Amino acid sequence: MERGWRIPTGGTRSFVWIVVAFIKFSFIYSKPDPEAYHELSTEEYDVFLQELHPPHNPRYDINLARAKRQAGDQTFEFDSDEDEEGPWDEWGPPSSCSRTCGGGVVTEERTCTAPKPDSCVGPSKRFSSCNIDECPRGSKDFREEQCAKFNNELFERKYYDWIPYLKAPRKCELNCMPKGERFYYRHAKKVIDGTSCDDEGRRICVDGECMPVGCDGMLGSNTEEDKCRICGGDGSTCETVSSVLDDQDLKMGYNDLAVIPPGATNIRIAEMKASNNYLALRNSTGHYYLNGNWRIDYPQQMDICGTTFHYERKYKNT
Repeated sequence: MERGWRIPTGGTRSFVWIVVAFIKFSFIYSKPDPEAYHELSTEEYDVFLQELHPPHNPRYDINLARAKRQAGDQTFEFDSDEDEEGPWDEWGPPSSCSRTCGGGVVTEERTCTAPKPDSCVGPSKRFSSCNIDECPRGSKDFREEQCAKFNNELFERKYYDWIPYLKAPRKCELNCMPKGERFYYRHAKKVIDGTSCDDEGRRICVDGECMPVGCDGMLGSNTEEDKCRICGGDGSTCETVSSVLDDQDLKMGYNDLAVIPPGATNIRIAEMKASNNYLALRNSTGHYYLNGNWRIDYPQQMDICGTTFHYERKYKNT
C-alpha cells in the first residue's frame, strides 16, 4: 500500500513523502579536573551552613582617595618586592579597570631589554586601584557573579546553580559550590582582579594573590581607620567606654543589661567566665537578632544593622 500525501496536479498523481530523520545527539563537555574537585565532610558542610550569610562589602573613604589623587599621591602594589636592577623598559600603558565599581585594579607591565630576561631583577607588573565607588544598591557580589557564569554550562551532565565557597585554602581561586550539594569545584585558578579575598576585611585578589587595600581604597596605601572608624584619623573623635556588669539579682528569662548607642565601633561583650547564661541581642522594637524567643543559635557571624557581629560560645564545663 502506498503511503504519503496525495496532491492532485493536472490529473496526474504525484507523491510528496515526509522523511523523518532520527539524529542521535551527543553532548560534548569537558571532563572536570579531579584536582579541582573537593567533597565536603560533614563538619565542613555544617560550618558552611552556619556561616552562610550575605557578603560584607568594604566601604572606602572616597573623598580622601580623591584628595590624594589630586595631590598626585598615587600608590602601587608590585608583583615582586625585590630591589630593582637591570635594563628595564618603561612601564607600558595601563589596562582597563577590572571592575566598573566596588574597587577594581589597573595593571601596568614592562619588559626587560637585556638579551637574557633573567638579567633584570624586580617587578614586571604594578597594580593600582580604580573605580572604588560603591556599586549601586542591589548589585550582586562580584565573586557571586563569576560563579553564576557557570550556571548554563554542563558539569558532569547536569546544570547547577553555583554560589561562592569561601572556606577553601586558596582565597583567590574561583571555588564555587552547587546549591544543595556537598562539594565545591575550582572553576578558575584566579578570580578577576578586585575580588574580595574573603567576606570581611579589605584584602582583594590581584593576579591570584591577596593584597591589602587602605581604608582610602587604594592598593599600596598604608592608611588605616582609627578606633573611631575614621580613615586616617588620630582617634580623637571618640572615647572608649568600658564597664563590668556584676548584678546578681537577675530574674529568670531575658534581662536588659546594656544599650549599644548608634555610631558605636569596635564593640566587645564577653563573660568573665563561662556560665549557663546566653547572650541575646535585639533592637529597640523588640526584634531579636541573636538567641531570641527562647531559641539558642549556633556560634556564627551575622550581618546586623550594617555591621558584622561574631558570636562565640564556650560551655561551662569546657
